[in-house]
Amino acid sequence: MRRKIINLLFAFFTVSSLISCSPNSSNSGFIGDEEWQGNWEGSEDIEDDPQIEIVCKQKCPVCGKCLDPDCTIDTEKCYDMNGRTKYEFLGSDKRVKVTAGNKGPLNQVANGGYIDNFNNNEGAEIEYTIIASEATTACMGATISMMPLAMSLTTTCETYVNGEKLLSNSQVKANLNWPYIPGTTTIPSPNEWYNFTEYFIGCVNLKEGENTIRIVNPNRGAYQFNFKSIEFLSSVPLELGNASGYVEHVCENHNADGLCTDYDCNELVCLNKDETDWTHEKLTLDAKEDYVLKFDDNNENIYNATPGEECIGYLDSYNSNQTIIWSFNATEETYVRLSLEHSGGLGHGSPYIDTWNLFFNDEQFTTGALAKCNDDANKWNYSLYGHSTIAYVKAKPGKNTFKMVHNSTTGYNIRSLDIYNQKGELSPAQAEK
Repeated sequence: MRRKIINLLFAFFTVSSLISCSPNSSNSGFIGDEEWQGNWEGSEDIEDDPQIEIVCKQKCPVCGKCLDPDCTIDTEKCYDMNGRTKYEFLGSDKRVKVTAGNKGPLNQVANGGYIDNFNNNEGAEIEYTIIASEATTACMGATISMMPLAMSLTTTCETYVNGEKLLSNSQVKANLNWPYIPGTTTIPSPNEWYNFTEYFIGCVNLKEGENTIRIVNPNRGAYQFNFKSIEFLSSVPLELGNASGYVEHVCENHNADGLCTDYDCNELVCLNKDETDWTHEKLTLDAKEDYVLKFDDNNENIYNATPGEECIGYLDSYNSNQTIIWSFNATEETYVRLSLEHSGGLGHGSPYIDTWNLFFNDEQFTTGALAKCNDDANKWNYSLYGHSTIAYVKAKPGKNTFKMVHNSTTGYNIRSLDIYNQKGELSPAQAEK
């Protein structure tokens, strides 16, 4: 009974309070059917909740300005343009020098514009030469892949500017889409390696002329980034120098249509060759056939016959000297074009020689050709297949052998090899170790 009386009193006082708050104090009733117009007449505006201010947690060690994009207190940022020009230099540029580590060579993916195989690759290095028109202080940034945890480029990698080690507490935000949980055995989704983001490290002092930027992997854990580019916000002109010593090949043997006529040259710019007097016939060697040898250190046949797969696979997960040997007979001496059918997996757009050691008739050769077939270089696609030229080689009369030995931790599924001949006839031959 007591609780019921209390409830009635509460209801009474509640109604009384509502009545006393009517627009007209002389009116003891409610508003009725009038449309709500906001605050009551004569009352003061109710303030919105105060905005939560976020202090700066990341400051440039040189200029002292904020590097934290989430900070709302410090409106002036180290990376503000302020009359400066932004310069971006891709890691895929051949003028950028890359040095292999204990996990093999770094992969400068041409079409994707990034450097792959840097993660956990102890001793691997990326080196830029940046040419400044005069001495200046510029804000330096990078575009790199996001990791499961927020971290800084200068802590997971050692970064040097003209030999001076650069330290910064500026952090790349964590990638919340990454399914990997540190401390578990969960395998991350492969596409997350290509979720790139831009962030700024802070100010660096550049001297007039050449400046050396080195990014070194000390192997302090498996959190080194896929690396796409470095950026500078500079008030003076900057340009990319040649750290690698790379010299662009110029084709000096071409016809009126610009097609290369030197069949011994396999530089990238010379792979578009004149084949107008060729037979235009081709020999296809199918990877599933027994006359093609495919093996590694642990398996005498690495062909995957599963329906829907039907390929030489598992070339991207580890390196145990996977080897493919293709052989064919030629009726006479002739130049041939080797064209591989492969998937658009990791390694798309990468040089063949970064993935394979290549041999023709027991002699190792090099080529500037790129393995490519997937239109989107930033995604894996093991179900999309296409052909790309490996090289032009001279076949002898009789049996000829083309051998591919896997030399990296990346690769793609393979289904066949097409061989186009300049003259004569070709036929399959049994490959031998």
